[in-house]
Amino acid sequence: MVDDPAAILADHLAVGFEGGPAWANSRVHSVSGRTVTNQLRTVPFRNFRFTGAETRMEFLHELLAHFNARQGGLRSFPLKDWSDYKASDEVFGTGDGVETTFGLTKAYGTYVRPIVLPDLSSLVVTVGGSETTAYNFADGRIVFDVAPADGSELRWSGQFYTPVRYAQDELYIRVSAANAAFGTTSALDCYEVMDP
Repeated sequence: MVDDPAAILADHLAVGFEGGPAWANSRVHSVSGRTVTNQLRTVPFRNFRFTGAETRMEFLHELLAHFNARQGGLRSFPLKDWSDYKASDEVFGTGDGVETTFGLTKAYGTYVRPIVLPDLSSLVVTVGGSETTAYNFADGRIVFDVAPADGSELRWSGQFYTPVRYAQDELYIRVSAANAAFGTTSALDCYEVMDP
């Protein structure tokens, strides 16, 4: 899971990170011109980089405080990936009348991504088309109070975060020589933390 689930990086800082999924495939080109592509990894790995070139110093101080509280790359935290942070009416399971625990997912065609850090304030869960609040969220999973009926479709909507950690253990801030109210940072990368 994530070390500091409550340490969500503020939206006005998260929007300064660019990034997204990186798949790993190898391509072999034969002399005949034919290309064979092999999948090296079945899930993508998400990377992010802070790109706030000229940023307000108050925001950079806030970013520095967050970085120091995580002790550089020691502790993981939730980051809103502004390119992909919403789900709408996503199927995440089918009831069997016995099972009470289900993991949230988001489908991208045949690739199904586990969602372990939903924004609980925006989470809407339905069982067989009816909204319910008779559940808890624990260890990245929905735990229903009563097992959903056999054949009932489970769906969810809401926003979510990506669990990440800083890739560097150092962060340098440079104050703008032209205007001390603004500054820049050294490279600051984050990478997705995936369950083992």
